[in-house]
Amino acid sequence: MGAEVFVYSRGGKTRALAAQAAQELRAPLREVREAKPRSLPGTLIRGAVASRRGDDVPLEPVPAPQAAFVLLACPVWAGLPAAPMQSFVRGCKLQGKTVFGVMTSGGGNAKAVAALTALIKAAGGACAGVIDVAGGGLNALKADAAFAAFLKDGSA
Repeated sequence: MGAEVFVYSRGGKTRALAAQAAQELRAPLREVREAKPRSLPGTLIRGAVASRRGDDVPLEPVPAPQAAFVLLACPVWAGLPAAPMQSFVRGCKLQGKTVFGVMTSGGGNAKAVAALTALIKAAGGACAGVIDVAGGGLNALKADAAFAAFLKDGSA
């Protein structure tokens, strides 16, 4: 298996982008889900706090990444990667894997990019890049040179 895409999306916007990326990579799409899904108010309040504090949140079982190339996609909550994706990455062993991160937000967020990069590296992954597409969708992602290289290598 060349690549896998793992996505956390509460509302569907990030999932749609990840599905498009999975299609480009010819890769399976794997959903990271909270054991107890949050309501919108729960996301805005408790989810944001969990993201800021780096709290681990209970997740439904999801297969560990097996492919050499792994794409992680999640929204930005309170200026950081969404808590469920943080929990997923902390629980992964990414040694020997090339990992690219994609985040969706209302605006570019360098702090969130740095945080996801650090999580990937702490899990042992070789971070090929992290981008906050800031509403630009697949076009913004495909315009990123690091993602273009990841796409070329991961879909081979």
